[in-house]
Amino acid sequence: MNTPVKTYANTFSKELNLTQGIYKYIFYFISFMTIMVIIPRMLDNSFQLTLALIFYIIFIFIGSFVFILFFFKKLIMTWGDSKKTYTAIGFSSAAIFGIYLLSEYLLRHYPIFTFWAPNQTTNFVTGSILLIMTIAICFLLKQKYFAGLILILCIPNLLGLIFTGSDYTNPTYVIISSIVLTILSLIFISYIVVQYYREKKNQQP
Repeated sequence: MNTPVKTYANTFSKELNLTQGIYKYIFYFISFMTIMVIIPRMLDNSFQLTLALIFYIIFIFIGSFVFILFFFKKLIMTWGDSKKTYTAIGFSSAAIFGIYLLSEYLLRHYPIFTFWAPNQTTNFVTGSILLIMTIAICFLLKQKYFAGLILILCIPNLLGLIFTGSDYTNPTYVIISSIVLTILSLIFISYIVVQYYREKKNQQP
């Protein structure tokens, strides 16, 4: 029986031989991860180009994703499709999420050094342009999931701005954006699960 881990293991083993263009995909990945950090912050007016943000992007955000990729690969190669693998993935994911929360707190309260602090208008205009460009590039590269993911992260901030005319410092803005983000995340996860089981059903003889 195919499971998410087994499917991932089979797919990953096939892709190990595909070395051509690997640097291109690494560049795409790093660029998208950076954009995921910057655009939502611009739209909620919390973006400031600080030394702490640069460290956050390099060491915490991108570094953790690279670590997860190789750590999960190591787990699958060691234990295969077993309960140990699922347990280790669960605990490591919870630990990494905790590191994210701590990093967000440190980032907002200890910027270290601020290179650029744009106003709300500059943040919104720049963020909107980057959002449109990112979605267009994702569709050109036929990466609909990435386009959907960046929209899920940005739509709550846009709706919060529309309904309150304020930014992340407004409690009502935070409530609206949090509710919308939760709803969109549940819809996106449900879509992924449905797609997985449809593909699984189609693969059965």
